[in-house]
Amino acid sequence: MSHTPFILFSFSHLIVFVLLFLSLLYLHRATHLRQRNLKRYERYFALILLGLEVGYHGLQFAQSNWTPQYNLPLELCSLTLFGAIILLWRPNQVLYQFVFYAGIAGRYKH
Repeated sequence: MSHTPFILFSFSHLIVFVLLFLSLLYLHRATHLRQRNLKRYERYFALILLGLEVGYHGLQFAQSNWTPQYNLPLELCSLTLFGAIILLWRPNQVLYQFVFYAGIAGRYKH
């Protein structure tokens, strides 16, 4: 398994920063939207999060770096991510509490 060295603020990082900035700018401008549009934007955000996770695993697989021991999404942070995606799609109070406390616990995992 060959690993490429990490390069801080490489071109791919700059692309992500620009996309994040544009997304935040769009969300800031969209705060005055009506309640009926809010659900649609929550679902768009859930699809974006899911796409990022699928893209990450696809990239690892394409580079032959994907291994079940390392990449299966069974860690607390991955479970929290999938919980957040489900919450954005379909709110649930019990799942919200799990995601909230698992997110806090994930911070202290290491």
